[in-house]
Amino acid sequence: MKTPKILPWLARKHGVSEARATKLWADSVRYATDKTGWVGTSDYWKAAMDRLIELLEAEAGRSCQPPLSTLVRIQTRLGILPLIAWHGVLLVGSASWSRLTAPQPPARPPRRRPRPLSRTPCTSGV
Repeated sequence: MKTPKILPWLARKHGVSEARATKLWADSVRYATDKTGWVGTSDYWKAAMDRLIELLEAEAGRSCQPPLSTLVRIQTRLGILPLIAWHGVLLVGSASWSRLTAPQPPARPPRRRPRPLSRTPCTSGV
């Protein structure tokens, strides 16, 4: 039986396996055939898709699995946060310690001011 191309997406959206979604599609096609009496009309396909979505929602309600990957990601992040904070604290401490224990460059002698020019008259031998 041919299935709609959107069936794998619908199955993932509702958390149902593709094999189970294919079986639900077959059930919805049988239901649409009984309801409309005709195969291939727009009412037939509408009834089949509506029934498929009802069955998928019912199936999703039965499985009700918690989003485990989300929970694991949150717990991992919460577990790593103290380590990240301590890493930052240790980096600051290490940089401060390096500055405190680094050899100091020799102090420069104070700058001397240049002597003012004397204002003595020029004595020339003439």
